[in-house]
Amino acid sequence: MNKSRLLICGGALCLSAVVAVVVPLLHGCGCAAVGCLTGATLSFDVADDVDIPLIGTTVSACFNDTCVMGELAATSPTMARGFAFPDGSGVSGGIEPPGATRDRVQVVWNFNANARLAAGDRYSATVIDPTGTIIAMREATATSYTTVELCDGFTCHRAQFP
Repeated sequence: MNKSRLLICGGALCLSAVVAVVVPLLHGCGCAAVGCLTGATLSFDVADDVDIPLIGTTVSACFNDTCVMGELAATSPTMARGFAFPDGSGVSGGIEPPGATRDRVQVVWNFNANARLAAGDRYSATVIDPTGTIIAMREATATSYTTVELCDGFTCHRAQFP
């Protein structure tokens, strides 16, 4: 077995070939080979009666006073749709396909493991339609950051929200 592809963490196996979008936390131990996610995730539902236009919809993602804009990269109304953020911004996200009742927006901030994060950090995500109308938003303030020690010595810090 190729040891560079496999880490053993407290009886759980972490495969480095796992898609990098998934944060591999198995029994409190993750694989830095896939990615150490330090930051936060905001998820929120869009109201039942709101349609998200596939073309021209943007999202403003802010961490404290720093904001970046992403544009919806739509493929079809029945598939997950991702937001295209500037390269190097550390922000990603998208809109999950319509479920039984509504769309769900998710925005993820992935900072350098040495980022200075503290309780009181502010996160917000605002979805804006092509006419400039806000169609969904969420704001949250980190109450603390949970520290996760990884198998290979890396440490990640995930924001906790009330």
